[in-house]
Amino acid sequence: MGLEKIGTNIVHQTAAWLKAGGKASILQTKPVQIFNAEGLKYVPKLTQDLVQISSHSSPIDAIYNFKQKFGQFMADYRCAFMAKYEFGIFKYKNTLNPDYLLRDMQCYKNAGQKSTSRIEEILIKLEKGGLDSKEKESLIKEFETLCENTLSRKSEFHGLKNQLKQMTSDFSVILKKSQSNVNLKPARNIENPSELVRKPARIGEKLPKAYVENSQDVRMHFNKAIDDGTYLDSYESYVETMNKAHKLAYSGKNGKNLYYIKNGKPYIMEAGTWRTTGFEHRRDPSCYYFENDSVENIAKKYNDPLYNLINIKDSAKTSRVKLKGIPEKHQPADKWELVDFDGLKYSEYAGHSYPAPEALELYHREMYRTAKEAIRRIKNGESEDRILEVLAEHFQYAANARPYSQINNSLYMNEINTLLQRAGMKVMPHSNLDVVAQRLQPETFKKYFIDTYHQTALSDLNIDKLLLSTFDC
Repeated sequence: MGLEKIGTNIVHQTAAWLKAGGKASILQTKPVQIFNAEGLKYVPKLTQDLVQISSHSSPIDAIYNFKQKFGQFMADYRCAFMAKYEFGIFKYKNTLNPDYLLRDMQCYKNAGQKSTSRIEEILIKLEKGGLDSKEKESLIKEFETLCENTLSRKSEFHGLKNQLKQMTSDFSVILKKSQSNVNLKPARNIENPSELVRKPARIGEKLPKAYVENSQDVRMHFNKAIDDGTYLDSYESYVETMNKAHKLAYSGKNGKNLYYIKNGKPYIMEAGTWRTTGFEHRRDPSCYYFENDSVENIAKKYNDPLYNLINIKDSAKTSRVKLKGIPEKHQPADKWELVDFDGLKYSEYAGHSYPAPEALELYHREMYRTAKEAIRRIKNGESEDRILEVLAEHFQYAANARPYSQINNSLYMNEINTLLQRAGMKVMPHSNLDVVAQRLQPETFKKYFIDTYHQTALSDLNIDKLLLSTFDC
């Protein structure tokens, strides 16, 4: 959730990109109730000078400056709102969850904003612990009073929120007049963590905090690269953009935000570097189920050749995905071997092979081509299905290349969702798109991708729901 993220190119005179957006969390805490406190006064720091958008200043800068001033107050107000109206304030002091409230504040505080309020300071001290009962009681009492004083400024909060809405509306008018042939929508960040889940049925599930934060960093990186041109300047700049995005997906912008766990330990890899060995995976499409469907059944539904091939009995066989621009020897393949077991012959699945390292450049050149075509169609305002077609083609190359040792699908789905946002379209959960892309023929996969989008795509959360959602950010 959060306020609409603003940013784009306005010809050559306007600042390129607005770094705005919050972190996400869907953690919960126990309900608590109010106790009385007196004597403390608190006024959140906020400059209320009106910000005018004129031809003499950048609209992006004006909005960014306003959000910088508004961000802390908005975070404080949201925290106070959550504490009082959702859970109450600390009748049972041991149920206080400072970590939850701090994370909730991050959803509404402007990204990159280093300042903290007294409310945050108290929560941080409580989170760190090591306090005696008297110190803890004193801090909680002060926190309650700060929350009450902040909530007393409700009308001011809504007035500022409406002012920001009006500013962004005015900016949209300016932007529309300024963009003659550039129809890329303003950049937005992750507004609903449900777009980061794989299975649509799991929408609302808890996600690792580091995973959400790293995905935020990846999305911000893609938006910046699109706006400053490095995303498509050249094949080399595209590859560099993707490699940097992979580093962010792996460990975040601070290089320490590890979330990928394997065998109970953080997975260590050389992020942003293509693999140098071949890769195979034993994931049989005839029995690999996703929710209630198998890849084989999907192939049958869409009349893909894979279904008939799987059902050729007792023979050695190979299924290749015939991707444009990729020689047959480098096409992804599923193989079945003929096994003679004491006179009983049967086909045994031998595995799925990804392209050899020397083929990765071929795949990335096709990814660069399809990314350029996607941006072209978005700028030209082509239909949703036309945009989805080229995004399906792009994703199929990426899913089959699998250039990194781990963290491939979430990286490319963040790229896809960024492009969907820039087209003004909905975002989508990750689903089983990678597994299906590795096996269905391109024209079949396009149909499946488009259908999956229309069935599972998620509307962005609205600014007016700012105070209504308890657990989703």
